[in-house]
Amino acid sequence: MPLTQLREYEASLLAKQIDYIYRHSSYYRDKLSEAGVNPTDIKRQEDLAALPFTEKKTLAKTQHEGQLIGPHQCAPQEEIIRLVGTGGTSGKPMRIGWTRNDIEAYSEMGARAL
Repeated sequence: MPLTQLREYEASLLAKQIDYIYRHSSYYRDKLSEAGVNPTDIKRQEDLAALPFTEKKTLAKTQHEGQLIGPHQCAPQEEIIRLVGTGGTSGKPMRIGWTRNDIEAYSEMGARAL
């Protein structure tokens, strides 16, 4: 695939992802709004600089306060079929919810790495 075509494809996936998190997570919707970013502003990789940072310590705090996955969860609870945890090397392990699609994508990446 030519580089220009690859960049266009990646840009379309990026725009789709930003739109998805904006529609499905009040946490990210609020973060983007506070930063003055509209999902439609993110059209290509160069636009990523406009996005606010999400820090692990903020997500860890919400999990510590009792939210199972945290406010950044985007997938509906009924689509989460596996919970995984990080190693906890920087404190308590973080919990991450995976959907069937996440598992398939992770498995494909692992297979490509072989």
